[in-house]
Amino acid sequence: MKRAIVCFAILVAGVLTWLGCDRAPAVKSNDTAVNALPSGLIATTARAGAKDILELKRTAKDGDAVVLRGRIGGRKDPIGENRAIITMIDMSLNPCNQPPETRCATPWDACCHPQDVIADNSATVEVVDANGQLLKANLAGKGGIAPMKQILVTGTVSGPVDQKNLLVRASSIYVVD
Repeated sequence: MKRAIVCFAILVAGVLTWLGCDRAPAVKSNDTAVNALPSGLIATTARAGAKDILELKRTAKDGDAVVLRGRIGGRKDPIGENRAIITMIDMSLNPCNQPPETRCATPWDACCHPQDVIADNSATVEVVDANGQLLKANLAGKGGIAPMKQILVTGTVSGPVDQKNLLVRASSIYVVD
């Protein structure tokens, strides 16, 4: 009797393994799903009235509608991987491939400048859904979005603004050629 039960258990395990291995993968949860970018996020025309990061850090406040001008950079990976987020630096901060700052392998990260200077000259741009949740999407390559590209971001300031912090929730992003 014991032998029959063991043989039956082995047979059931084998069948379950065979069924499990030959099936399509299970649908992943929303935690790993990639969100579609909102229609019109990548703008084809520049908005007027753009302001630099440093100017907005002095004048903007939570909830303000803004047009932000800057360069994608300030860190080695300024475009989030599978997160719709971009780090920007002020246009006045030279990338590290321009003389005399010529020593960085990734010039957009501004590694030739002190960290506090980078923080003072940086802003974060994010794309969120209708519930205010950061989209799980990759912006790299969309409409020419890439490190060192100048962009104009139309959106709304989110949260407190100070010398170190500026967060803009984007409604559109225009890549300047």
